[in-house]
Amino acid sequence: VSKNVDNHSFNDVVWSDTGKNVLVTDGELYGLLQSRDVNVASYIDGLDSIAQNLMTEINNVHKTGFGLQGDTGLDFFTGTDASNIAVNAELVYDSSKIAASNRNTDMSGNGDNATAIAMIRNQGVLDSGATPIDSFYQNLISKLATATSEANTNVTTHKALMAQNDKQINAVSGVSIDEEMSEMIKSEHAYGAAAKYISMVQTTLDQLMAIVR
Repeated sequence: VSKNVDNHSFNDVVWSDTGKNVLVTDGELYGLLQSRDVNVASYIDGLDSIAQNLMTEINNVHKTGFGLQGDTGLDFFTGTDASNIAVNAELVYDSSKIAASNRNTDMSGNGDNATAIAMIRNQGVLDSGATPIDSFYQNLISKLATATSEANTNVTTHKALMAQNDKQINAVSGVSIDEEMSEMIKSEHAYGAAAKYISMVQTTLDQLMAIVR
């Protein structure tokens, strides 16, 4: 395997001698790769989009506000996507630098900038400004739940079809223990009857031979 930086650094399946990608067109491995590269990747892209827009919008507002000591121009978040988004370490170390105020005088008790930041969740940000971050996230989770339910239903349906096919195959070519036991008992009885017949013939011949002598 080798990491593909163009595909979320997922591992590609490659030939050990040439390093070229293995062309997988069916089977369990194909299904796993499709699930990872198409389904999972789409949710990762969605989460990255949420994180990136969240960081951009909040940082833009936060930098215009002021902390208790007049600190301003600081990013609230650091990172590039959902995998490494984090609160600015400078704010974690000193929470008084959080720019909750929208003015640089009488900052204590003023939380207007913090309120503006909180309202971002309901503002149209994603899908070219048509969808709020909160709605986008809810839609993403709903889509994931629906896809999971459909996948579970498909698995249950296919298992039932496989069981039905196995039953039909066994009905045509399978071995019935009861039927085989019945045939064995019939053969045993037939063998016993034949043995008795031969014994009787042997006894009759012996008696005839005794008379002839």
